This record gives sequence, structure tokens and C-alpha cells, in this order.
Amino acid sequence: MSKQGVTPAISTAALDRASTWFVEFNEDEAGASERSDFVRWLRASPENVRAYLAVSAAWESACLLEGRHTINVEKLVARARVESNVIALNTAEAHDEGDSVPQRSAAATVRRSRSSPLARATLISMAACIVIAVAAVSIWDSLIRGVHATSVGEQRSVVLADGSTLELNSRTRLRVRFSDRERLINLLEGQAMFRVATDPKRPFVVRAEHAQVRAVGTLFDVYRQSSGTITVTVIEGRVAVQARRPTEGPNDGGGEAATRPVTMLGAGEQVSVTATSIPPPRAANIAAATAWTQRQIVFQGALLTEVVEEFNRYNTRQMRILDPSLARVRISGVFASTDPASLLRFLRELPDFSVDETTEEIRISRAERSTRS
Repeated sequence: MSKQGVTPAISTAALDRASTWFVEFNEDEAGASERSDFVRWLRASPENVRAYLAVSAAWESACLLEGRHTINVEKLVARARVESNVIALNTAEAHDEGDSVPQRSAAATVRRSRSSPLARATLISMAACIVIAVAAVSIWDSLIRGVHATSVGEQRSVVLADGSTLELNSRTRLRVRFSDRERLINLLEGQAMFRVATDPKRPFVVRAEHAQVRAVGTLFDVYRQSSGTITVTVIEGRVAVQARRPTEGPNDGGGEAATRPVTMLGAGEQVSVTATSIPPPRAANIAAATAWTQRQIVFQGALLTEVVEEFNRYNTRQMRILDPSLARVRISGVFASTDPASLLRFLRELPDFSVDETTEEIRISRAERSTRS
């Protein structure tokens, strides 16, 4: 954790990507898809926001707009690195559901910047305003409210103040709240792996809707599925799993746990908690449960509905089951989360399956059988 008032250094990778984005926008090379990617990139990390602001400031101070067809990106990165530690951001009022506003503003501003030479000449100042708006949400979330999140297909590592580390899977959002008595994580959606630094005086507690996991020093995974099932897998050490009834809203993950029986899980064990029960622990396939950290998805007799849910976590183009009779077909296999086509090829080879791809979605239906006369 950096000291108050000191801005952490920006990585070369972030500055390089920010420079590429800025050049693409200034050269009118970014289309609708690229603009969406740009907004997702900004929201992925506060460092990306600072990198883009640094590049904007470096570009402006170097008067590079006059020779925009002979831009040296390497020099731009170098200059941005020198100036990156003197850019100040003022956090503004932000809300949980306000993320869509900066996105719309960014897209609209880029479109306006391409409409005339005069508008293009003011790209830098407008881009800085856009990024500051996005930064207000991102910095407020990450630094003040303790919220960490990933977008579609993104994974992220977070080191907490106590030395614990979190690995966030795709489409995950959680809130960190530390006090003198406990270290509390609210898993608001998605999946995360927790490597807990030992601190007997402050238990490490993860809450996910109707489940609560308590640990002192261990390594475990918690997956909050959209169906409402909370799956806890212990890789090292032991944890205590307890059912809970949140006193706050169902999507907030807060509230105190009611007095409920505690289920102890040891290394190599797993349990899936529902809103009504905690079944006995079962032996876990650790390789399958943690395959996501290696960019893989492992299915062992999973229902097609579960397969679709997993697929949709990693892809912006969503999969949909058109024929309800296919929902309970079971699937087994190992697929790369970074290669959606591998799963689609597999499904196409299954009997009675039809896979129809459009630019918007992927439709799974039952194939029509040919009839013989």
C-alpha cells in the first residue's frame, strides 16, 4: 500500500497500451468495438486510468498534435513515464450503479472527436475529462470503498494490506473491509481464490449471500454461482463454513450471520451451500476446481445449463439454450477459457446438437433429424 499522497509508479506495459489507445483515437482508427474495449481496459485497473492520463499530459506538453502522422510511441511512453508521478486525480462522488455513465460519455466523446478537425484538435482535453470521470468510479471503488472487480474474460491478482492475496476470476466483484477484530470480504459475484496470511487475532471471513467462510491461515476457493449455490473448496489448511441469513440486500453480501451449525472443511474437501442447506463435505477434484487459474474450464458431468453459465462468464457473446430439453444433458471435458471455439467445436460433434452463431449470440438447439422415405 502506497503512502498517502504518493502516486505509485506506472508500469511500462500500462503506459505502452495507453499510448497505443491514444494514437488510435487521434488517428481515427478506433471503431465501436475498439471503443468498448478501451472503456473496459480503463475500468480494469486504476493504473490504466493513470497511464492514460499520463500519456495525455505527455502528448499535450510535447505538442505532438502538430506532427501526428510521425508519432514516436516509444518516446511518448518515455515522456509519460517521467511525468506520470505528478498527475493528481480528485475523487468525485460515485455510486455502485453509475458505471454505465462514463462508458456512454466515452463513446459519445470519441464519436464527436472524429466529426471535424476542430473537435479532433481538442481530443486531449476531452479525453482527460472522460478518463477522470471513469477514474472517479474506479479509484473510489478500489481505494476508498475497497471494491475490486474484473470484467468479462479478465483475471486479476490483489495483494491486501495484511499480506493475503486474492485471485479474481472473470466477472467477479468483491469488497474488502478490515477492522481490528476481523478481515471481512464480501463476495458480491463471481469466483475468487484466497491465500490467507496468518493472523489469529483477526479471523479472515468471506461472505457470499447465504454462506460464510471463516479461516485463519489457509488457501481456499469460493464460487458464487448465479443459481445461488456457493461452492467452497479448500486447497490448504482448514475453514469453517456456516449458513447465514443476510440482513442487508441479497446482492450486497453484507449483514451478520445468524447462529447456525458450523461445517469444518479440510484440505481436499468441498461443499456446495444452498439457501436451504449445507450438505456433508465431499472429496474435491482440486485440479478441476482451480483450473480457472490456468485459463482452463473443466466439466465433469456438468449440466448444459452449468456449461453455458461458465462459457458466458468468459465471453461477451453469450450462449443461449433454445430447446429446454437439452438443459439437463451432461457434459465432460477440458476447454481453454481463452478459446471459446474449442467448446463450440465439441458441442457441434454431439448428437442431436445444433450450434448457430450470430454476431450477437450463440444459440444451442436440438438438431433436426433427417427422415428416410
